[in-house]
Amino acid sequence: MLDTNAKNISLLFLLTVLSADLAAADNYSTHFGNEGEVMMVYQHERSIMDFVSLDSMIKIGVGFLGFMLLMVSALAYYRERRIKFFFIMLAFLIFTLKGILGWVDLLYPGDSPFVIPFSDSFDFIILMLFSIAILKE
Repeated sequence: MLDTNAKNISLLFLLTVLSADLAAADNYSTHFGNEGEVMMVYQHERSIMDFVSLDSMIKIGVGFLGFMLLMVSALAYYRERRIKFFFIMLAFLIFTLKGILGWVDLLYPGDSPFVIPFSDSFDFIILMLFSIAILKE
């Protein structure tokens, strides 16, 4: 049976993942080319207002929350020395790295083609680590 700490950490993780995916939005603008064709052009310029948007604030908040949960799970692991907490700590470590990739995407949106593949891979690894943590005694 799951203890209360593992249930709470798993619930917080699910809430942070869901909130991050709700705010995913790209920065494209529509331009009309020759003969009336519509082109989607990625905007490379960033202003301070781009960091005040809801998407940016949620990405920053999710990254910060992931880091705080990493610290809480690391403290729980070092107090209890249970393998379950070790896997939870690893999952939040990778979640924090995913948040850092999101910040890199905010700062350099056109220069980071590796963000989406790594982000999706990190989601898979995080879910595997949480599954292992739940199944461990």
